[in-house]
Amino acid sequence: MLHEGNLRYQRGKLQLRDYSVPGEHTANRQTPFAAIITCADSRLSPPLVFDLHHGNVFVSLVMVLGHSDCGAVRSAIGVANGTASYPPDSYGAIGEVIDAIVPAIRALPPPQRTIDRSVVVTARTQEADLATRTPIIKQAIGAKQIEVVAAVYDIRSGKVSLV
Repeated sequence: MLHEGNLRYQRGKLQLRDYSVPGEHTANRQTPFAAIITCADSRLSPPLVFDLHHGNVFVSLVMVLGHSDCGAVRSAIGVANGTASYPPDSYGAIGEVIDAIVPAIRALPPPQRTIDRSVVVTARTQEADLATRTPIIKQAIGAKQIEVVAAVYDIRSGKVSLV
């Protein structure tokens, strides 16, 4: 459903599909089928990218959604390469966000630390971390109640690709 919705979005044919049980009112009950964990970038709106009506995204499938040209990933590449730093006294809490991304990027050989490759590695690393570190999610995965996947949204084309 997410893939088909993303294809409609890319083609400019939004229908805002509603997969809730007929007759339900969103004000009274939620029946989402997926949760999308993504960057706080204003260029990305998961319900639109997947052509979904409100109330359809939350549980069952958890998608860690990175995106092209991510500023946090670009900054983390600079830290991993030793060319940038984000001390709290100058940058506030943004350094903590970037520091969480740096280890995945440092695992790449320096010539492979491109923005595109680093976005993919970051999404996969966050997917793996979420699937094993969080007790509720780990248990639900073991019981085959949910699945966690990593994907990347290309801001220019609007395409979401599983990675």
